Amino acid sequence: MGHVMPERLSHAPKRHRPPAHKGLRWAAYVLTWAGSGLVVVSAVVHFHLWDSDGYSQIPTIGPLFLMQAVVGAVLALVTSISRHWLLALAEAGFALATVGGFFLSVYLKLFGWPASLSEPFATLALGVELGAAVLLAAAGAILLREWLGARAR
Repeated sequence: MGHVMPERLSHAPKRHRPPAHKGLRWAAYVLTWAGSGLVVVSAVVHFHLWDSDGYSQIPTIGPLFLMQAVVGAVLALVTSISRHWLLALAEAGFALATVGGFFLSVYLKLFGWPASLSEPFATLALGVELGAAVLLAAAGAILLREWLGARAR
């Protein structure tokens, strides 16, 4: 005699989630990939400055440049693969923190280092970091809205 397995263990009705707007989801994915790509550009710039332009010799600032390069690359990879709202917003915050660190160096000599807006790659790095922050914040907002909508159902 065969044993019949119940199809469902619970008598509660199954909740079917209506599909999220696919266009918005794809927009969030494209924004995430583009923003993460810009964070990689920033990471490459910071690694180049650390490796080739002598920043590795600056106390505290040198290790921070290397850390920015490594963390930026890893965060960009993980975020672009997972496309999770929390990671997108964290990566946007990371890009803004990098901008903030630069401005602290320019105006307050962070860790005693007097940075300048005319330094090599400064405007490139600022542009890609601000662009990344905007794109990733938009992606994170779309993904968060979708996540909250799914939880409400």
